[in-house]
Amino acid sequence: MLESQFDTSVVIHTGSGRVSLDDILAAMQSWYTDANFDPAVPVLWDLREAVIDTVPEELAQWSETMLSAINENRAGQKTAWVLPTSEIAQAAVDLLSSHDFRNKVRIYQNDREAAEAWLTTTIR
Repeated sequence: MLESQFDTSVVIHTGSGRVSLDDILAAMQSWYTDANFDPAVPVLWDLREAVIDTVPEELAQWSETMLSAINENRAGQKTAWVLPTSEIAQAAVDLLSSHDFRNKVRIYQNDREAAEAWLTTTIR
């Protein structure tokens, strides 16, 4: 299950229980089509309490869709993912190191405080 909080300072998507990649993409698209959408607002995905229904191979293909959506709607803006320590988290870190959006997207393993701190700093 994903809950979304659209705010003027940060958008927070919080997951718990089983969450699929399609659920994540649907939440992302919901924000992009919201009447108050502002591409400059940073986004926090807090999935520490979620079990992500996927395998690393599916994650790689899905990340291409996510990259396109981010670059189309929020190019150059910050997104932080807080994930539980898992094979999926490591696969996500590996994917970020091979894509051109790695300086705008960061993954934190179980550390929401660090993610929020990064979201509030200026990209250099």
